[in-house]
Amino acid sequence: MPDEKVQAAINNWAPRFTSQGVDYNDFYRTTGRVEKWGDWCREWCATGDVHADFAAKAEAKPLHQVDHIAEADCRHPGGGANGHRQQRQDHLHVPAQLPDGHP
Repeated sequence: MPDEKVQAAINNWAPRFTSQGVDYNDFYRTTGRVEKWGDWCREWCATGDVHADFAAKAEAKPLHQVDHIAEADCRHPGGGANGHRQQRQDHLHVPAQLPDGHP
């Protein structure tokens, strides 16, 4: 069972995350693994890693950019929750993973 801060984030941020591109299923799978606030960023990065793996496997396919975008969508909202240091580290990771020409 998530702590009070995690539950408040889930209750309040679900619409924001999904309206900004985070897949509904990713949101609930990821937040379902978060028991305490200190786990928030790590679990979102783990979800981003899943999409990075999908993207790496799909590089040869013409639609691989979708997986890179999903990875970035997961890393962005997860990165800021535990402070600027972790957010900066996660944001530095995302551009290196995006294909050339991606905004």
